[in-house]
Amino acid sequence: MLPRLPRRPVLAPAGAGGAPAGPQVLALGTVVVAVALVGDGTYTLVAGRLSRRLRTPEAQGRLSGTSGVVYLGLAGLALAG
Repeated sequence: MLPRLPRRPVLAPAGAGGAPAGPQVLALGTVVVAVALVGDGTYTLVAGRLSRRLRTPEAQGRLSGTSGVVYLGLAGLALAG
């Protein structure tokens, strides 16, 4: 979901003699893309390492037991509410 964009960029000064908004918007966009790349890259690397560990039979057994407990807890909440 994209946030609603203002009619005038917040970083741009309101006066007619102010700096142009283009470079400020470009710099802000570059920062947003850089932060997204670092965040997504970290998420991808962590997910790759975890997937190898979660495919072992021991981990599969723990996951099955944990998900069973979670489902029972959710069913209890649904019945209580």
